Amino acid sequence: MKPASLSLRLAVWVGALGTLLVCAVMGYSYLALVQELDSQSRGILSGKLKQVQHALIEEPNASTIIAGTSRLTDLLIGHDDLHLAVFRPESDAPLASFSAIAKESVPRVRGETGQDPYTNWRSGDSRRLLSLVAQGKVGNGETVAVVVTVDRRADAKLQASFLRTALLALPFALALVVVGAWWIARRGLRPLFRLRQAVASVTTHDLSYRLMDNGLPAELREVATSFNRMLERLREGVSRLFQFSGDLAHEMRTPLSNLLGKTQVTLSKARSADEYRSVLESNAEELERLGRLVDDMLFLAQAEHAQAALQWETVDLKQEAARVAEFFESVAEEQQVAVRVDGRGIIQADRLMVRRAISNLVSNAIRYTPQGGSIMVRIRETPETGATVSVSNSGEGILAEHLPHVFERFYRADPGRSRTQGGTGLGLAIVKSIMTLHGGDANAESEPGGITRFRLVFQNQR
Repeated sequence: MKPASLSLRLAVWVGALGTLLVCAVMGYSYLALVQELDSQSRGILSGKLKQVQHALIEEPNASTIIAGTSRLTDLLIGHDDLHLAVFRPESDAPLASFSAIAKESVPRVRGETGQDPYTNWRSGDSRRLLSLVAQGKVGNGETVAVVVTVDRRADAKLQASFLRTALLALPFALALVVVGAWWIARRGLRPLFRLRQAVASVTTHDLSYRLMDNGLPAELREVATSFNRMLERLREGVSRLFQFSGDLAHEMRTPLSNLLGKTQVTLSKARSADEYRSVLESNAEELERLGRLVDDMLFLAQAEHAQAALQWETVDLKQEAARVAEFFESVAEEQQVAVRVDGRGIIQADRLMVRRAISNLVSNAIRYTPQGGSIMVRIRETPETGATVSVSNSGEGILAEHLPHVFERFYRADPGRSRTQGGTGLGLAIVKSIMTLHGGDANAESEPGGITRFRLVFQNQR
């Protein structure tokens, strides 16, 4: 099934809430009406009872009530829904009753034992009645019981009329609530629709478009801001991708052109075996360089997308640095460069990646250290910041304008020299990616003609 639109969902939920509120209001109104009518009936009975009690005092004794019923009758004139009965407390036989309902009320109220003097009951013809029983005194001090009853048929009709009207109006009220909720939802989501149209206009050909947050609600303004930030990150990523693709094509074009040129020249005429061997050896060097370039690219891609694949373990930085120095010992001797390791430190990291980072820095240092120079691999450990590995070498140094870019892919302060020495331009970029993956940092500092220092900063992990 096709998912419902957001406006429809909001309309349904708001309509459901409105429906509950309408039903609750109608139910509350009905209960309030019932309570108000009951309160009015009780008030009428209470007021009439006081009048009857006052009239009884003027009677000499209980026996004269029968003969002088006209005094009590006057109290009921104009009140067809009121009924009055007077009886002795010890007898169910009324001394005076002014209607059949009044006579029927005497045994009904005498059977009630509750604390409430008001009694709700139904007559033989199913009329709803409310009676109030109390005592009164006649002139000689004799006590009699008085029952005042009100006929509540009018109240029942009013309640039924209200309930019928509410039920008839309920469907129209619900329809109005649902339609109104849908209209409100559509109107409230109008900024979201405009935002959707604006987002749909963004394409990969043009990532410079930004959403305007003027006039947007606070919630959508945050969405627009986040979306603009995402577009900025995408633009930077696409820009880096295009730059990387161009740099990669340039880096691979040079050795491929060399291979093709040398091969074509060699095949242009017959050559001796030694000449063929020389060309093949030269081609092998270019192929090795291409192989290193591809390996570095694969490693860089894995380092940037292998967060879950890190093999965390305890790594002795001094031990790893010593292994790297031992590995490059023969190369360093050829360059007449001394490599020394000082300090110690223990971290939690991926051993192979840490070794690769240190190897790249040492290899880079050997490549740029002049004969007779030295390379120092210094390790420092602090409880607050973790551990630091710095690789320092003497040499020409790096100009200040190049330092911010040395960790970028294929960046070379001296392109010609790096290519002839076999560099791929990805070594320091790999170092940066490894450190980012470990939550650390890589930085560089240099003094032209002095010391160049590359530093790996490992933060406390786990």
